[in-house]
Amino acid sequence: MGKEIELKYAIIEPLSPETLFGLPEISRYISEKPVCTNMLSIYYDTSYGLLAKYGGSLRLRRENEASVVTFKSGRRVSGALSQKNEWQVNAPSLSSGIPLLIDAGAPRDILETILVSGACELARVEFTRYAAKLCVDESLIFELCHDTGFFIKSNKKKGFSEIELELIRGDVKKLMQFGALLEQTLIIKPEQKSKLARAISI
Repeated sequence: MGKEIELKYAIIEPLSPETLFGLPEISRYISEKPVCTNMLSIYYDTSYGLLAKYGGSLRLRRENEASVVTFKSGRRVSGALSQKNEWQVNAPSLSSGIPLLIDAGAPRDILETILVSGACELARVEFTRYAAKLCVDESLIFELCHDTGFFIKSNKKKGFSEIELELIRGDVKKLMQFGALLEQTLIIKPEQKSKLARAISI
């Protein structure tokens, strides 16, 4: 099991990836050019909302030509900071990915129930991500992401733009300090809702 620890901010005023990664406060810590990935996330639950009751999420994500199945649970939020349990495997479909998630230690009872009951699509999130690893020092390494795209549910569609800082290694407090610096530099605000929560609410 992994632990996903990240800061999430909604972009209030237009902000291009080039502008974000070109900021002196950011560019000095980037060793490689930001990578662009086209992503399509499809979220699932049972017809009777098993995952919603459990507080978990199940996602199939296309990342350019790759495909990843992810299960998350135990989300805790404080301001822009979000922490959750995460299991992730490379798989082309839910049916092939769920057994691999179970093997990786994800909750067997929940996932086996989904295999038996069947999964229904909740919503989609289609977006373009620009991401780069920032090495501030030995005590703080994180991935900075610029996401722009759409939440899609049934025939409804809503745009969004946000920034994520996902901790790779180091101190959560230092990550939060870096986030506070960005709040002072950019016109952004903490985003407490996950992409899934926003997608199903449109």
